Amino acid sequence: VSGEEKTQKNIFDETHLKHLKLKNRFFRGSVGDTFLKNGKITEDGFKLYDEISKNEVGSIFTGGAAVSDYGALQDMFRLDKDEYIPEFKKLVEVTHKNGANIFIQLVHIGLSTQEKVDTIYSPSSVPVEGQNKYSKEMTKEDILRIENDFAEAALRAKKAGFDGVEIHAAHLYLVSEFLSPLFNKRTDEYGGSDENRARFLIEIIQKVREKVGKEYIVGMKINSEDGDKNGNTEEGFIKTCIMAEEAGIDFIQVSGIRWVAERIKTVIYAKPLQN
Repeated sequence: VSGEEKTQKNIFDETHLKHLKLKNRFFRGSVGDTFLKNGKITEDGFKLYDEISKNEVGSIFTGGAAVSDYGALQDMFRLDKDEYIPEFKKLVEVTHKNGANIFIQLVHIGLSTQEKVDTIYSPSSVPVEGQNKYSKEMTKEDILRIENDFAEAALRAKKAGFDGVEIHAAHLYLVSEFLSPLFNKRTDEYGGSDENRARFLIEIIQKVREKVGKEYIVGMKINSEDGDKNGNTEEGFIKTCIMAEEAGIDFIQVSGIRWVAERIKTVIYAKPLQN
């Protein structure tokens, strides 16, 4: 009807995430960034983000940035030291000048490492894919250290000017491994129930909030389920999301499970390793 006020939103409309204005509802999700060298961004990488932000993508999520210990690939983003802040400041400036927002994804990849390192951490000891050894079941000290690593990385992201951070709790990286009963066989306060398996994630969110404050945007990415009857269920996923919201999460990105189910077969249902 002529003169009637427009009420239905579309993907080109502005909106807000807390205080942050989003110029539209287009998001570039986090994917593996390949224009990297020794954890830093190459000139081709800066050009890529320049092009994406010029072409009306309102908000951009970077590829995962390792918060501690080791990376999944030889070249991936890192945010475990202050020395990476200047590079990311430049990346934020490149994106902001084109009117786009930018968020960085924080990750500890746990069992997914492809590097030959002495110690690979996971909630419980399981075979390491492609390596004839088992992972290390994390101690309470390991857990608290890596929680603090997430919080320190989030503070570095804020100092670099990112509009927010996304905690990677999907794809069977370390946080996701804690959420899954397939990988988490613990009998302490970090295992045995949906609530206990979510404790690692919730404590990360709480520590991140302490570092960056109430107004800074903090989200997470999570699997809807594990894709295995013995894994995390829809009920567990919903419980975890409710707990995360109560802990101060601002947005939740729900991810799929197809390739995760294949990885479960190769790790959890593999034959015992040879001594």
